[in-house]
Amino acid sequence: MSAHMLAVSVGITQRQAQRILAKLKKDGQIVRHGATKNGYWEVVK
Repeated sequence: MSAHMLAVSVGITQRQAQRILAKLKKDGQIVRHGATKNGYWEVVK
């Protein structure tokens, strides 16, 4: 799911979704597995 799709489904702007995802990545709460096109995000905590 892209940041744009996430933003639309939640009802926030795309930039807000990008900020939230960046913070989750920085804090180690989500981890990316695989390549850009066929990878997935794992929620760690």
